[in-house]
Amino acid sequence: MMVTRGIILAAGQGTRLSPYTDDKPKCMVEIGDRSILSYTISNFRNNKIEDICVLTGYKSEKINFPNINYVKNEKFATTNMVYTLFCAEHLMNEDLVISYGDIIYEPGVFEMLLASPADISVVLDDNWLDLWKIRTDDPMSDAETLKLDGDRIVEIGDKPKSYSDIQSQYIGLIKCTKAGLEVLKNIYNELKKRPSDEKIIRNRTFSELYMTDLLQLIIDSGSPVNAVRVKGGFLEVDSAFEYETYTAKLKNGELRNICDLDLVPKI
Repeated sequence: MMVTRGIILAAGQGTRLSPYTDDKPKCMVEIGDRSILSYTISNFRNNKIEDICVLTGYKSEKINFPNINYVKNEKFATTNMVYTLFCAEHLMNEDLVISYGDIIYEPGVFEMLLASPADISVVLDDNWLDLWKIRTDDPMSDAETLKLDGDRIVEIGDKPKSYSDIQSQYIGLIKCTKAGLEVLKNIYNELKKRPSDEKIIRNRTFSELYMTDLLQLIIDSGSPVNAVRVKGGFLEVDSAFEYETYTAKLKNGELRNICDLDLVPKI
């Protein structure tokens, strides 16, 4: 079945991207002549995904693309990604793609995800260290654990003790079938019953959960989470330093060696 629906998580302020996010949300910061969010929308539409919902929060009025649905997380300042995602639970009833709003990826990365037959598919970058060395002087400090058993993820999102804990790195791009979404919803709705101050995983409460926390809880429940492994072709824009580094590399032509923005059609 062809995927025709996409959800983009774009509620965050991006305080580490200040001053570039002082007057706009993180997803609307421009790299090249386009906002970060426009690259994702173009990748979706290039693959006939027209039913697109952007989950907004901080300065939501600054996000205004035509023919897009919007749902605002009114509690964006006090909640995290999982809470934001489930603001669109009413849309989680057919195969769909979930993308972070602060990443850019080449069409080939997206097409590999769409080709995966698994109920829950997660894109991983095996060349993550090349990008992380550009982003920070201490790559391990900003990376998360990622352990695999064949094509299945067995651990994701914890603090690594050594590079051996990082077999690849999650980029913020997921595809779920209808069956996969039922797994997500069942776990989420069980978590929602917990006391609001209860620490659920990694010392985080229900409202503080990251997507990697939810994925780990799915894995721990016994449901498979499958890896779609790529080698580069994506950027994460998380800080002012990263943004300025990418912008400089775009001007001198070096950025295409990491992620070729020109490959993403303008749609």
